Amino acid sequence: DHIFLFTAKTHKELTLSFFRVQEYYESPIPELFRKQFNVFDFLNASLDDDGNIDYFNYWTGFNIPGHIVDEWHNKQDVEHQTPFETKMFLQLDEAGVDYSEPYYIIGALEKDKDVINHEIAHALYTTNLSFMLEMNALTAELMENHHEQYTIMSQNLLDMGYCSDVVVDEIQAYLSSEKTRYLKKTFDINVPQLKDLIKRYRKVLLKYNTEALDN
Repeated sequence: DHIFLFTAKTHKELTLSFFRVQEYYESPIPELFRKQFNVFDFLNASLDDDGNIDYFNYWTGFNIPGHIVDEWHNKQDVEHQTPFETKMFLQLDEAGVDYSEPYYIIGALEKDKDVINHEIAHALYTTNLSFMLEMNALTAELMENHHEQYTIMSQNLLDMGYCSDVVVDEIQAYLSSEKTRYLKKTFDINVPQLKDLIKRYRKVLLKYNTEALDN
């Protein structure tokens, strides 16, 4: 009841709705992480010297805890809010969000079930204590029994642009929701070695999210 999913038809609509609040939450760029910034500040910090940026067609899903959403919203100047952000917050109000209670917002492209399940895993990790404890136990097992694989995956997550604060959360979300061929291609981990552990991650997600797909 405290998780709110926003879906979009295009990457443009999705990323223009989420990019500022998402980068406020977990950007690896110091100028953006938990800072007040407008669209120009984001572009200035994100563009390379040749003017290139792949942000707006790279990310396919977004997730932010409600207290971070509130914190970000309170720090921003209203005149810098984009029309996409305004629409999203109006929809939250219309949905009857109780901002005094914990909540979570997630975003994905329409019908992108794998990404939606991935983002639901993030939302459950923050809003459901039992889910978080079960996932943390599996990740502790990953660290202890397959430390090399844990290190490889963690470093790849950092290289992908995630900040260190969310690595453990990202591990449980990826291992519980993504296809094994995607895990092998993206992280170059030993999937056969982790096969049984991955099944257990997915079993936990299925237990708490009846719409999760067992890939």
